[in-house]
Amino acid sequence: MRAELSDLRDEAREILEDVTRVLLTPADWQEVEASLTAMIKALDRGDHETFRRELYHVEDLIPLERAPRALSGATGTTEPVLERTAVLVERIGVEDTAAEQAEEQNEQ
Repeated sequence: MRAELSDLRDEAREILEDVTRVLLTPADWQEVEASLTAMIKALDRGDHETFRRELYHVEDLIPLERAPRALSGATGTTEPVLERTAVLVERIGVEDTAAEQAEEQNEQ
């Protein structure tokens, strides 16, 4: 289970990085924002399944780099999305550090 969460964190970092570089319609940005908010709440509750589901929803909303979509009215990342992305990246890093510290204590 531990390795699975570590893989999910790595994947989350990649997807969150991609979110800051794409162009989406305002409606898609609202969906991304709602999913990021749900991801933050899921982390607060320790609900990894909801976190995973919302992460993959965000991934589905962003265009693939190898086949970009031409979107009418597309704009860059919104301020609320940038803020939530930063919170998630920080929280994921904090969880990694806490997990590493717990492992070190168990080894001693």
